[in-house]
Amino acid sequence: MSAIGSATGGETIVLADGYYGALTITKNFGSNITIEAANQGSASFAMIDLSKASDITISGVQMTYGRATQDASNIAFLDSVSTGGMYFRDVNGLTLERNDISGGEHTLILNDIQNFEVRSNNIHHAESDLVRVTGASQYGLFENNVIHDVAATVPQHPDLIQLIGINGTNPTDITFSGNLLYDNPKTGDVYGQGLFISEPIGEGYKNILIENNMIMVGSPNSIYINGGQENIVIENNTLIPWPGANGGVIRLTDKNGYDNSGVTVTDNVARYLLNETSGSLIEKNYFYSSSDPAFLATLFQGLDGDWQDFLPVEGSAIDLSNGMGAVDRLTSLLNGDDSTSAIVPTADAAPAEPTVSPVEPAPAPVAPTEPDQITTVEDVTHNIVIGATSFSMEGSLEVSGRSDVLELDLSGLDPISSGDIQFSFNADTVSGQFGLVSRDAYGNGDHFTSFIKDGVLNVRFQNETGEVSLTANNIQANTDYDASVSFGADGIELSIDGQIADTSDFSATMEGNNELLQIGANGWASASGQAGFTQVFDGTIWDVGISEKVATVAPVVDNSLVDNLVFSFDEPTIFNSKTSPFTVAASEFPGMETGTIAMTFNLDKLSSHSGLVSRDARGNGDHFTAYVKGDTLIARYQNDDGEILLTHDGIKAGEDVSFVTQFGDGSVSLSVNEGPTQTEAFDASWINNNEVLTIGSNGWTSASGGSKTVKPMTGTIYDVLIAEGKIANESIDAYFDGQQEDSSALRVDVTDIFTGMMEASGIVDSDFSY
Repeated sequence: MSAIGSATGGETIVLADGYYGALTITKNFGSNITIEAANQGSASFAMIDLSKASDITISGVQMTYGRATQDASNIAFLDSVSTGGMYFRDVNGLTLERNDISGGEHTLILNDIQNFEVRSNNIHHAESDLVRVTGASQYGLFENNVIHDVAATVPQHPDLIQLIGINGTNPTDITFSGNLLYDNPKTGDVYGQGLFISEPIGEGYKNILIENNMIMVGSPNSIYINGGQENIVIENNTLIPWPGANGGVIRLTDKNGYDNSGVTVTDNVARYLLNETSGSLIEKNYFYSSSDPAFLATLFQGLDGDWQDFLPVEGSAIDLSNGMGAVDRLTSLLNGDDSTSAIVPTADAAPAEPTVSPVEPAPAPVAPTEPDQITTVEDVTHNIVIGATSFSMEGSLEVSGRSDVLELDLSGLDPISSGDIQFSFNADTVSGQFGLVSRDAYGNGDHFTSFIKDGVLNVRFQNETGEVSLTANNIQANTDYDASVSFGADGIELSIDGQIADTSDFSATMEGNNELLQIGANGWASASGQAGFTQVFDGTIWDVGISEKVATVAPVVDNSLVDNLVFSFDEPTIFNSKTSPFTVAASEFPGMETGTIAMTFNLDKLSSHSGLVSRDARGNGDHFTAYVKGDTLIARYQNDDGEILLTHDGIKAGEDVSFVTQFGDGSVSLSVNEGPTQTEAFDASWINNNEVLTIGSNGWTSASGGSKTVKPMTGTIYDVLIAEGKIANESIDAYFDGQQEDSSALRVDVTDIFTGMMEASGIVDSDFSY
């Protein structure tokens, strides 16, 4: 680290043999520096993290895990070994050459990478996908790599190479040339797909070249294209199926309205072409239509997945002289090209071990990809709060690999007999099985877990005698969802985006739950009370909360100055995800044909949803709720026939906002900060409103009459007034002014004291708040 700290660019740092622990570099060098092992593979690391760094080459080392993110640039890993996968995101200029990369949920991930070269690497033995290329990745080359052997188990659906569009963008301008893709039938419980290009966004995929590759997998999706709309060329590839299996297929699929009209398929050797769209250009291919071993032996030299097996039998229909299949790559290999750093093992070989080891038998490092280290609150940058009976994580967590999963010790959380679990998520993919939020372990107990399985959200509760799962169907990739789960002795209930999805009378509790909390994975296979997770999520999770059910309280009412006042709340109160919302039973409110609701609030931050005041529940009825979505204040009224939203844009964090909304006599209205009144025709009343009043949160996911709340605000509420009838603004102002008179002197004193403290510290002209 001393040498790195003093380097300015152009230096080479040579590493003596030994174990160096974890290496993190965030420095931007003016020109490239090289960090290399004096002896190939004899300098080893727990992790190498080059996030935010630039102009760095790592050469000849061994590591458990390697990564670079957050606008890193000009990063290279050469002639090195990584046994726990590698992850790159938001990197401009990436070179991976002659490395041995293995292990991990997904062995190599490239998210939003520009200008990259992945050449002559040996990439193998993933728990799921071997290579993932997603989002805005562009201007890339995958050349002469050996990509082989998924070690996946049911229900994984692994790919050797997968391209996915996310965040509104597809990978583009990428060449796959001269690669050997092979899935050993003896590794894993399920076969892998080959080169799988799917889940396009917008205009679909463009400028992808797939040439001179050799592919042998058992899946019928050996080369799979969905959304090839512009300049997708598949040429001179050789595909062999597993003997007796359905591999060796080029598939152009018909999904989501994409017609693959930009795809050209030419000069390939394959068992079959499955053309579902008929919009592509297909010409000069050789299809042999059989997976019988005896027939395959008339075409190919072998069936064990080595490159020599792809050589055609001399004189056959696919003889190299005919120019069919991966002619250029096979010819190059025949002529002694040794650019591929390692040759794939045959079908009879055991899974490959790392080719080098640390010279010294140092204590095994704790790998960031292994589930044996519990993340504490201090370890993470998210706003995490563990209270007596509540947990909250504000902010978003992006997950694409094991190192991104949060695994938290909730031993400080008191037993919760009945409560609510909330989280929001957006999945980059919904194909396969991926954990979301989990407090689970092996065996039965007071356990909970949630996961996506092939487009279905599953929420599972267990007790000592059994289990039950609630489901929500039609979960789509790249779509925001708000999930809410309530549990207790009377049953469980799952809601999505405020609408009930599934219920059960299964008695569920967390009183005996002593498990760690995983966010971004599934903990159901861990030993009780121990770390461990599987089925890592791919996407974003945010606003996670677990809380005990809140009992209702009696209203606070002072009828001075305002006729027909039925409720007031005038003590400045801070609300956030760890504060119990203020709730009042419906029995305290009269049936009201007309009414006025007024409030003053100040949000600490703007978010996707901040609940303010609510008398609402699932379904339609005489309901009302007010909330801020983004920077828009929304007052929503419902009746049995529908709903109407009154809106006001431009809400800002840190600023007081006052609003008055009224209903009855065939109209609803909203006025913000004493501005113009927006009035709309709508039949709203509270004659049949039997819902709990919630302040500081939103009650629209509760069962009718229930007290379940979601989406708490983060900020302060100063005043709330609810009155029967349409009250003039002057009366409302007079009421709140009267309530504040007793505390105004104290507020002035505090201001004076605070200002004096700042002046005494020399901070006179700076901005500050109190």
